[in-house]
Amino acid sequence: MSDWSLLLLPDDRECNQIGDYLHCWLFCPKLNAFWHKVLNKIQKITGVALSKTPEHLIFLQHLETVPLTTRDTLVMLLFAAKSAVASKWKEVTSPTLAMWHKKLWEGFLMTKTTHCVQMNPTPKSLATFRATWFPILFYLQKKSEVPLSAKTMGFF
Repeated sequence: MSDWSLLLLPDDRECNQIGDYLHCWLFCPKLNAFWHKVLNKIQKITGVALSKTPEHLIFLQHLETVPLTTRDTLVMLLFAAKSAVASKWKEVTSPTLAMWHKKLWEGFLMTKTTHCVQMNPTPKSLATFRATWFPILFYLQKKSEVPLSAKTMGFF
């Protein structure tokens, strides 16, 4: 016999609710502004309008018509957003767009390093890398959240 109470979590964001994991990741009222801003930015970056549902934001389902490189970009954008939520999991304050931008930059640096060191880049893998990250870097550069040096952009 399972204990269903193990699936309920107290929300430390002072929303006065006890919720499940979906509440803590997506549906907590304290996260509404963050997800609204992130989803608007994602639509501007990729041209894909995502709804605030677990199917889209957690599992990336129902995106069969979206090109593969755009899906890769969506994965990176959503991973950074979920990472920002996780970093504020036990705090009263919600994540910010600046935190999301920082997580995107960190993700880019990690992916770039991994790509260069482990994958022995081929022209095809470089093209995929560029198609995935260039829209994100272009957005970050416009926001002036991170300094994009000639060396960073030279990778492209």
